[in-house]
Amino acid sequence: MTLTSTIHRSFPKIKNISIVVLTVIGVIISFYLVLSILFSVGFNSINTDTILYSNKLNPKKVIVTQTIGQGAFGGSYHRVVKLEPFLKFWNHTTKFDTSSMNKVDWILINKSIK
Repeated sequence: MTLTSTIHRSFPKIKNISIVVLTVIGVIISFYLVLSILFSVGFNSINTDTILYSNKLNPKKVIVTQTIGQGAFGGSYHRVVKLEPFLKFWNHTTKFDTSSMNKVDWILINKSIK
């Protein structure tokens, strides 16, 4: 059995060839995607350093500073992001500029995690 269908002797030759070609193309694309995800995400470490602000309406929505270490591929850098709960177990992360934020909606926490 292949990715798209099963090869049968009863199928025309062109159909069997197209099944094989589509399967090989699918395998190459899948292999490329797995390697690109591995090398773009797999070797980075993201650590939350400080909780800067918490939202007044939704305390689980926070603004934090994070350090991203790139392991053998380079040094580390810092960023400020807003973390919003997403499907209970994950956070949606967006870059955030604290100089242009509306501070009325946020409570200053400034608590170090380390």
